[in-house]
Amino acid sequence: MMNQRQVKRIVVFLMTALTVFTIAVTRAAAQQLPFYWDNINVAIEVQTNGDMLVTETQKYVFTADYNNERLNL
Repeated sequence: MMNQRQVKRIVVFLMTALTVFTIAVTRAAAQQLPFYWDNINVAIEVQTNGDMLVTETQKYVFTADYNNERLNL
């Protein structure tokens, strides 16, 4: 029969393995994008009535051909 310490060690091992796997898959997926952001600028103007006007400008640098169309399966 397994004692509480053995169960705890197994749970910690499984959680660590799952975390490492998730990080590896996330990094692999992120490296597939053929572009990166050169910069992102955000300008926020607060109006007298409390409203905020937000303008965001993003500059992409493409390192390969890119097609943003998605397949409908």
